[in-house]
Amino acid sequence: MEELFRQLDALNLPMTDYAITGSGPLYAHGLIPSLENDLDIIARKEGVEREADNLSGLMYACPEWDPDKKDIDSYLDANGLS
Repeated sequence: MEELFRQLDALNLPMTDYAITGSGPLYAHGLIPSLENDLDIIARKEGVEREADNLSGLMYACPEWDPDKKDIDSYLDANGLS
């Protein structure tokens, strides 16, 4: 679990360029005891492209994300991450 957060930190993404989603917030708030084997994030395209070579075998970039057809930049900006 700690390794997942170390890998995320190693990407050197500015905190305004990503958000932890999925079970990550549940873990952070103590609502679940641990994370399974992944850490879901959404990130601005530029940051992921810039750091793509640093993604380990435990991390991969998914090119599409479509909750209510909002683009990731708009979602992050609307949630105070700009």
